[in-house]
Amino acid sequence: MSPVDKLSAIVVTAIAAAAVYIAYNNEKLGGAILVGVAIATLLYTLLTGN
Repeated sequence: MSPVDKLSAIVVTAIAAAAVYIAYNNEKLGGAILVGVAIATLLYTLLTGN
């Protein structure tokens, strides 16, 4: 795994964690885990180009 891939993984994980935290604190968003997983999947797909 190259350093760029590691950095991308760290960024995706941090953004997903922030999304889970925001969704957990805001009851209107609900489904905190689902939101985090969806954002992580989307960002990973965009970053890898698959």
